[in-house]
Amino acid sequence: MKRGAAGFASENLVQPDIPSTWRAMEALYDTGKARAIGVSNFSIKKLGALLGSPGTTWIKGDVLNNPILTSVAEKLGKTPAQVALRWGLQMGHSVLPKSTSETRIKENAQVHGWSIPDDLFAKFAEIEQAS
Repeated sequence: MKRGAAGFASENLVQPDIPSTWRAMEALYDTGKARAIGVSNFSIKKLGALLGSPGTTWIKGDVLNNPILTSVAEKLGKTPAQVALRWGLQMGHSVLPKSTSETRIKENAQVHGWSIPDDLFAKFAEIEQAS
């Protein structure tokens, strides 16, 4: 909200500096003042602004077709999506899968009661990150 403005009309609102906000959140995470950071309900435009932020890493390509992920999934008798979700849980992250397919929704819910063994878990460090 602009200083001295009254009401929520669009001309009274200030556009947020998303990359600066993200860097500040990363700093809080790095100092241990935040246990996790993330985004929610971002448009492609806003997410694009964030992706350009230094320090932000993303996995390259289609994650669920990554050879390391598919290999681990095959060895465990799970789907790549289940393994990716389980990896996130074992890393201590909150995972929020999204699907409109009833079959996938049921598969996504089957990530408890098993874990990725240490030797297979270590393979995820080999996945190339975006620079």
